[in-house]
Amino acid sequence: MSTIYTLYKVQYSEKWSCNQCLQLSRLVIGCGVVITFLFGLCLVFLASLITGKSIKKHYWGYRKTICARILNGFFLLITFLLTISWLGIACLTFIPLYGFLYIYFVVCNNRYGTAGGSFVNILNEINQHAHRLDEKPAPFKLADICQPSYRDYFSLSIVTTASSILVILSLIFLMIAQGANHAHIYNGRNRYELAQNSDQDIEDTKM
Repeated sequence: MSTIYTLYKVQYSEKWSCNQCLQLSRLVIGCGVVITFLFGLCLVFLASLITGKSIKKHYWGYRKTICARILNGFFLLITFLLTISWLGIACLTFIPLYGFLYIYFVVCNNRYGTAGGSFVNILNEINQHAHRLDEKPAPFKLADICQPSYRDYFSLSIVTTASSILVILSLIFLMIAQGANHAHIYNGRNRYELAQNSDQDIEDTKM
């Protein structure tokens, strides 16, 4: 309800218009998705660099292996923090989505006789508390809430929530790949130590 009130005030304010608000929201969401996508590409490049034949060529040594494990663990920590932040974003985007679903399928369709009136009364109470006692703001009407311009916000909320869920799933799979890569580096270090010990035993036998 507070989200609907905020969108209502933003839409009819003198500084902002509905189209400007939508463009700014799309810009912020797009930048977040692009930054996360580029970060994911960097992590995939790192994972491909220190797996397979590359680990023997570039990280076949004690110090290099330790450096690779630290670097992989650092990016794994960043991915985990990024996943937690996107979980918070998904929870925040679900709040207006639930509000819009309630408005379209309950309030505007008037499936329950008193749903629209009760919702408008609650919005008017929020509107009154947001102003001083001596002020009398314009009351909400059901036609203001069910106007077609809110369909843009509804579609934007669906895209935002779905995108957040997809980003979270991709980050989870990326953490799984990074964990497997960390174990692969550790096993490569064990094979390196075993090979070094075998070579040392052969030299001792020759002597």
